[in-house]
Amino acid sequence: MKIRRTLALTTAAVALGGGLALAPAASAASSGAAAAQAMSCSTTKISDYRASGWCSGGSNWRVGIKCTDGQHYYSGISTIRGTKYVACGSGRMTHRWIDMW
Repeated sequence: MKIRRTLALTTAAVALGGGLALAPAASAASSGAAAAQAMSCSTTKISDYRASGWCSGGSNWRVGIKCTDGQHYYSGISTIRGTKYVACGSGRMTHRWIDMW
């Protein structure tokens, strides 16, 4: 009899409080998953000397290029969604990328 009563109280507690207790945990998990998603980024060659890049934001990022003068050139750093541009100081562009940290 005591076992039956304990089981009934446990079932009622789970039905009432358990569902409510799980709701915040589920929303916390989903917001954590959203924060853990990777940023989307891409680069585009504008000319032999210039490139642009964009990211969806959420972390520090910048566009980088390497030119035939042997130098690396970078756009300004951003943390928000948007497009950045960078150009060679001299020479032609050979590589382009996005740095994220």
